[in-house]
Amino acid sequence: FFFQAEDGIRDQPRSRGLGDVYKRQILQQTGKALYSIKTEAPPVSFDISSNSACYALGTNDGSIIVRSMQQEEAPKETEEDFDNMMINTEGKQQSTSKNYRYFYRGTHIKAKDDEIKTAYTKKLTLQDYERYFKQFEYRAALLEAIKTNRPEVVCTILEETLQRNVVCIALSDMTIEQLQQVLAFLLSKIVNPKYSALLMEIASILLDMYSCVVGLSKKVDTQLEELRELLQKESTLQMNLIALKGMIETIQASSMGQSFASENTIYE
Repeated sequence: FFFQAEDGIRDQPRSRGLGDVYKRQILQQTGKALYSIKTEAPPVSFDISSNSACYALGTNDGSIIVRSMQQEEAPKETEEDFDNMMINTEGKQQSTSKNYRYFYRGTHIKAKDDEIKTAYTKKLTLQDYERYFKQFEYRAALLEAIKTNRPEVVCTILEETLQRNVVCIALSDMTIEQLQQVLAFLLSKIVNPKYSALLMEIASILLDMYSCVVGLSKKVDTQLEELRELLQKESTLQMNLIALKGMIETIQASSMGQSFASENTIYE
């Protein structure tokens, strides 16, 4: 059942070897390998005992290798042994464990008929803004989202209120302090290209709803004035960028026309 690589003889197709690596396989189990060995030098001779208990290899450097092929199987643990171990460990629990079974004690013990069985379900942990939004408290959800200082969360809440057509409910009936929080968020993120399209729409709705409170609070008036100046600067910047883009396109078009005319002159 071994392949000798020195003379190129392969005795059985169920045994495989290459160079100085040899494998022994079981005939009854479709080519399952028992083990493999690797020698330091190429073998030149081989012999096996009559009971297949051991074998010997001779290599070309003059050394002889004798190995035993009997493998002792580890005793299998039965269910009875496991139950006995669990019974013996009851009342003798220690703070330290020697193997992993310590952490699974009691999991295979069946409940008695007079015992009450309870099912354990792990509750999902929701953020405060998620809990308020789930309870249809849109204004509280928006304010809690602003407290997280995560603009993606706030914009997600605002987009969801727009889709549900409840954005007016989320922005209505705010106190001066709550209105200041919303305006502060708009001032910090409204010129960000990622959120500007959404926040411009929210700012328009907010100004329409709270136009009547202008002049009642100096802090709100200051924030509204800052928002106006910020939007005016951003509008001027966008107009200048559009004009610059038009000039660049004009220069590119003229340069392309000149290159096309020079090519025609060369061909003529």
